[in-house]
Amino acid sequence: MTNIDHATAHALAVSLAKVYDAVSTKIAEDNASSPLVARVTGHLGCPLGEVVVVEEKYRLWEHAGLQTGADRYLAAHSPEARWFGVVGGERRWESVVNMLLYAMRDGSRLLGRPDYGTTPIGPVESMEVMQLGLVETVAPDGAPVVMVVSNVDEYDGHAMLTLLSPSMAAATAVRDEVERLKRLHDPFRGRVLSFGFSEHRDNELVSFLPRPELTAEEVVLPEGRLAAVEDHIVGIAEAREQLVEAGQHLRRGLLLYGPPGTGKTHRCATWWAGYASTPRS
Repeated sequence: MTNIDHATAHALAVSLAKVYDAVSTKIAEDNASSPLVARVTGHLGCPLGEVVVVEEKYRLWEHAGLQTGADRYLAAHSPEARWFGVVGGERRWESVVNMLLYAMRDGSRLLGRPDYGTTPIGPVESMEVMQLGLVETVAPDGAPVVMVVSNVDEYDGHAMLTLLSPSMAAATAVRDEVERLKRLHDPFRGRVLSFGFSEHRDNELVSFLPRPELTAEEVVLPEGRLAAVEDHIVGIAEAREQLVEAGQHLRRGLLLYGPPGTGKTHRCATWWAGYASTPRS
């Protein structure tokens, strides 16, 4: 083994470090210019290291509502926007940030088309949702944002809304507006749901029951009783804000009693379905 002095060894180490840094920089530059990373950072106008990430997790059965909120937001703020996706890797277990980092590091994640799936919204109805999709949009103030809707298949499974932006305020503003639109236009409005473990169309929590079809003329009650009950249930809910402002107590329930089979559950489900199907801000 040839002996070298300390100065020579130090110079060699410095030279090797420079070569390593140069190669790493070149690889990063090449991968950063990949279509996937370039599309995200090009829209945001900043490098990936300066991107703010805001995430909101939803239960799996809320995926339809999340997709509805996202679609409504895009229709209002960027109607010409088109979803895109990621090719390569274990996409159902990875965050979108990790996908972008892999794309920068070794180019193993590529720009592709979004992944679609379906989720039930009724006894027989379904709607399309994003299993993994990204889309360029803007915040209400015009700041650039990339929105991501995904279905993350971890231990319990959940839907995820991810916002990428140079601005925390912009990302949270989009998150809050998507949530508001989700609640306002939730496709479950007017549906009769049953919560519990089931195998309904591979949905392990929510089952959909046919909505009762029952007219007021079909309800057998003493005259005026049905109107009084509906006013108690629906009327108080509709006047909630005025009652709260006036300092009035909101009655919270109604006890129906009678022999089995007289329609207690049926009628309550019909009242609530009719009230819930009316959009409210």
